[in-house]
Amino acid sequence: MLIVGIQPNSPADNDGLIGPERDVRIGNYRIPVGGDVIVGIDGREVSTVTEVSAILEQHRPGDQITVTVVRDRQPLDVRLTLMEENP
Repeated sequence: MLIVGIQPNSPADNDGLIGPERDVRIGNYRIPVGGDVIVGIDGREVSTVTEVSAILEQHRPGDQITVTVVRDRQPLDVRLTLMEENP
């Protein structure tokens, strides 16, 4: 699952996840390119937003999770501390 954006000062930003570097236009669509692709959380493979949400719903703010991403064609584990979503 491609990371399509990272909020400044979020755990993803502070702990080093990388969002898309730029958008490309294909017909009438803008497609984000570059950045990390999430392939797992806490050792469980994920490929959809639904799977990511299901795992995150089992956690609370302050919990730590390990997100496995592919960056530059290499797997990388990034440790994140969850926080409450800002409205």
